[in-house]
Amino acid sequence: MVFGVEPHWSKVIVELVNKGYEIIRAVEMPLTSLADDLKCCQSP
Repeated sequence: MVFGVEPHWSKVIVELVNKGYEIIRAVEMPLTSLADDLKCCQSP
């Protein structure tokens, strides 16, 4: 697992899109609890 603030992933996201990935989500997890992290990452 890699941690980083969402804006730092912009170059990585561009590379993934260029490689054909269509759905990419960069979420900022609160890291307060596993349950809170999971809520943040769930699809609407």
